[in-house]
Amino acid sequence: MLLWSATNNANAKTVRFKFGGSTFYAVPITTGVMCQCLLEIRNRNSVSSQVGAQSAFNGIGNGGAAVTTAVVNTANAVTMLITGELANSADTITIEAYSIEVLH
Repeated sequence: MLLWSATNNANAKTVRFKFGGSTFYAVPITTGVMCQCLLEIRNRNSVSSQVGAQSAFNGIGNGGAAVTTAVVNTANAVTMLITGELANSADTITIEAYSIEVLH
């Protein structure tokens, strides 16, 4: 689970989550002051094939986007990257909370 807060204005602010170099979550925050997601990435019958889904809301339910896939060998260490990108340097994005659970 990821939770960001941001400056409340219409300027573009994009939050992202990357798993082993593959972007599994990338959502612009242009209205409101926060973004929260529940993101699950699963191995797909192999330690080197993953699948996940992106949702701009809470990570659960129907979506119009195709599933995201990756080819990361999870038998090895994997980098998970949480970022925020600002269009205006006067704005802010803050990671308020995150929780990462690894099940084997």
